[in-house]
Amino acid sequence: MDDMRAMRLLHELGMHSGDAGSHVGLRSSEPGVAHEEQDKIVEPLVHSGGLGAGSEFVSSIDGAPVLVAPARRPARPLRTLLVEDHPELGAATLDLLRGEGLEVIYVASGREALDAAAGVKPRILLCDMGLPDMEGLAVVDTLRPQLASWGTYVAMVTARTEGELRPYNKRARELGVDEFITKPITPDWVRNLIARLPAG
Repeated sequence: MDDMRAMRLLHELGMHSGDAGSHVGLRSSEPGVAHEEQDKIVEPLVHSGGLGAGSEFVSSIDGAPVLVAPARRPARPLRTLLVEDHPELGAATLDLLRGEGLEVIYVASGREALDAAAGVKPRILLCDMGLPDMEGLAVVDTLRPQLASWGTYVAMVTARTEGELRPYNKRARELGVDEFITKPITPDWVRNLIARLPAG
């Protein structure tokens, strides 16, 4: 399709829903294009497997792809236990995680984490290294059998440098810690983690 023709295309947005989910398509209103040919010119733009299943954005004109954006959200929310004693940082992290589609329970101490864990059965545990009442690794140690049975991804959140964390590496591996994360947690890290973990 040449540039002039593309510029003349006026797109009408259409949306269809059903048991299989929903899709949003673009349809051309260019004069002279038969109705049955319109869907061949501009392919569906958005496809979703249904409520809470995320969306995939793909568009093509005359078979040539023009837009691709991957779905961000998991098919089902990943249950996440966030343990952070700093109120402002905790609130900001909570907003970030929920904004990325995670189901989050937020607590501010090790004891609260121990009390909440059985009810949450988290798929992800984000635990601050330095809590006011107990060490973050002690939380993981206490919950180790349960975390293993739930298949929990364990990430220790810290402001310490790589060199400062080196003495903790061996113990962390023994406890089943998957990684250390430097504060603050970023959207890219969350999205990458979601992409790696199946919903549960």
